[in-house]
Amino acid sequence: MSEMKTKMHNNREGRSGGQGGFTLMEAMVVLAVLGMIMTVTFGIFSTLSKTTLQNSQIARSQAGARVALEEIERSLRSAGAEVDLAGGQQNFVWAGPFQLAFNANLLPLNDPDGTGEPAALIAGASGASVPGDAGAIYTPPISYGTGAETIVFSIDSNRDGRIDAGDKADDLEEESQNPNDYVLYRGVYGAENGVNTADHRPVAIVRGPEAAVPGDDVPPLFSYWLDDDDDSTARAVLAGDADGDETLTALEAIALGPLNARDRTRIERVTITVTSEAAVSSSKEKRHGGYARVELSTDVRIRQVPRSAGVIYGVVFRDINSNGVREGSEPTIPDVVIQSSRGAQTVTNAAGQYLLTVTPGTLTVNEIDPNGFSSSTSNTATIDAYAGSFTQLNFGDVPGTGTGQVRGLVFNDMDQTGTVTSGDRGIANVKVYSDTGEYTYTDMGGNYTLDVPLGTRTISQVDSIGYLSTTPNIAEAQLDGAGDVVVIDFGDMLGQGTGTLAGYVYLDDDRDAMMDSGEDGVFGATIIAGATGVTESDTQGYFTMTLPTGTYKVMEQDPPGYSSTTPNILHSIKINADETTMVYFGDLVQDDVDFEIIELSDTEKALSITAGNLGEDNRGDSEIILGTRFSGGANNMLIWENKRKNHKTPNSAIFDPSPSITRASQSDVTALV
Repeated sequence: MSEMKTKMHNNREGRSGGQGGFTLMEAMVVLAVLGMIMTVTFGIFSTLSKTTLQNSQIARSQAGARVALEEIERSLRSAGAEVDLAGGQQNFVWAGPFQLAFNANLLPLNDPDGTGEPAALIAGASGASVPGDAGAIYTPPISYGTGAETIVFSIDSNRDGRIDAGDKADDLEEESQNPNDYVLYRGVYGAENGVNTADHRPVAIVRGPEAAVPGDDVPPLFSYWLDDDDDSTARAVLAGDADGDETLTALEAIALGPLNARDRTRIERVTITVTSEAAVSSSKEKRHGGYARVELSTDVRIRQVPRSAGVIYGVVFRDINSNGVREGSEPTIPDVVIQSSRGAQTVTNAAGQYLLTVTPGTLTVNEIDPNGFSSSTSNTATIDAYAGSFTQLNFGDVPGTGTGQVRGLVFNDMDQTGTVTSGDRGIANVKVYSDTGEYTYTDMGGNYTLDVPLGTRTISQVDSIGYLSTTPNIAEAQLDGAGDVVVIDFGDMLGQGTGTLAGYVYLDDDRDAMMDSGEDGVFGATIIAGATGVTESDTQGYFTMTLPTGTYKVMEQDPPGYSSTTPNILHSIKINADETTMVYFGDLVQDDVDFEIIELSDTEKALSITAGNLGEDNRGDSEIILGTRFSGGANNMLIWENKRKNHKTPNSAIFDPSPSITRASQSDVTALV
C-alpha cells in the first residue's frame, strides 16, 4: 500500500514539473484556433487571386482596345490621300456605326519592289466588292486605273454585308466566354497586276452592338461629325444627334444607320470609341452582365484632301432634233470652251466631255458656242455646288452658219389631190427627218421645221398608223446658201382601218354555253376569221388577231379530244377601226359528253323521239313522244314533257319516270302532225 501511494505521488510531481502531455480538451482548443487561422488565410489568398484575375482581364481588355484604337486612328488619318477625286473616287464610300470604308493610298508606301501596287480597287478586274460578294457594302462605280485602294474596318468578320450572329462564329471569338465579343477586322482592297487583291486580317476583339439592359448601351464604334454648311468656322454637327446636345443617347445610337452619299462628303472628323470587355465574367462586376468593361475614345480630323472641291461634268452634243436633250446616238462636239464664274475653264475632249473642279457655293457655268453652231439649250446654267458634289450639266448645239431650213405641212388629203386644199387639215406627231440625221415631229397643226446642212438634202416622212400617202414620202431639198428655205408638204389619207378580234375558248364545265368565273381556258383551239385571219388560243384560252375593218364569219376548230357546247361558227361579226370585238367559244372534254339513262316505264316501240315544245316552260325544249304497237288500246299515246329549266337542272329531273300525258289511239299511230 505504501508503495502504491509513492507512485501516485511521483506522477503528480511529474505533471507539476512540466514533463506531462496536453489533455484532450486542450488539444481540441488548439486545433480549433489553428483551423480558424487557416480559413482566414485561405480566404485572403482566394480574394487576392480573384482580384488578380479580374485585374488581368481588365488589363487585357485595355490592351486590346488600345491596339484597335491606334490601328484605326493611324489608317483613318490617311483617308482621302491621293484619291482620284476628279474622276469620281471619293474619300468615304461607307460610313456606318460599326463599319467604315474609305479610300486612301496606303500600301504603296510599303511595296518592296517600288511598283506602287496595289492600286485602286478596279470594278472590272474581278467580281470582288467590299467587304464581300454576298452583301457588298461598296463596289466602285467605275474602274480606277490610278488612285487609292479601299480600306475597311468592320466587325462583319464573315464579310456578308451584315452584322449579326454569323460574325461571332470565328475561332477568335470562340476563345472568349463573353457572348458579346466580335473580332474587328481591317481589310485593304486594291488591284495588283490587273487583278483585285485583298489584305484581310484581325485587329482586336471588341464589344459588339447587341442591345443591353437600360443604362448599359454600347456606344457606336464610329461617330461622324459633319460640316453641314460648308463653313469651316462653324461647329460641326454630330450625325444622328436628334436633340442637338452633341452626344448620342441610347435611343439615338440604336437608330443610327449608314450615312447617305451627300453626308459622306461632309465628314469633318470621326470619333472612334472602342469598347472592350473581359473574356470571363466576375461576380464582383455588377454591371455589363458581369463582364468588366473598358472604353477608349479619340477624334480624327479628315485633312488629306481639301473639302472645298465640287465637280461639274457633262458633254456638249449636236442636238439633231433641236429638243434640248441628248438622245440615242446624237454625236458630241470636241474643243468647246466651258467656263465657270469662279474663273475655272476647260475644253471638251475628243469625246465632247468636260470636267470642272469648283469651290462650294452658287456659281454659273457658261458654254461658248463653237463656230458654225448655235445653242438648243441655255448657254448659262446656275449650279449649287457643295463639297464633294458631282453635278452633270450637258449643252446642246445645232448648226447655225452654213445651214438651211426645210419646213412644211403634213396634211390629211381629204380629196386626195396631193395638194393642200380648203378642207384639208394638218396631222400632228408625224416624224420628218433628213439624210444627215436631223429629225422632228409635226406640231398640233401638222407643221414642221428642220435646220439642215447646205447641199442636196433628202427629206422623208413616216406615215402615221392608219394613213396612206397621197404624195411621195421622200423628197429632195436643194439648199445652196446659208439661210435658204425650202418648203415641202406631205399629203396623207386615212386608209382602211384595222380592228382587233379577241376572245376566249373556255372549258364549259357546267355546260351552260356561257363563260363563268373559275372556268379554265382551252389551249390550242384554232380560230379562223375570213379568208386570212388564223390564230390559236393560248394556255389561258385567249386569242387575238388584227383584221381590216369589215364583217366576218368566225369559226373555231375544236382541239383534239374536245367537243363544243356553243356553235363553232359565228356569223356577221363586225370589226370596227381601232376597236376590239370579243367572241367566246365553249368546249368540253369528250369524255365529259355523256347521256343520262331515264327509265320511262313499259313501252312497245318509239313512234317519235322528239316533238315541238308543248308549252311547259319558256325555253322551247323538245318533248319526247312514244307509242305502242297495239291498236285500240287505252292510253297508247305517251308524252313526256321536257322539264329542264336552266343549267342547274340535274339530268335526273328533266323527265319524270311516268308519262306526263297519255292519250288513247284506236289504231297504230303512223304519223304525227
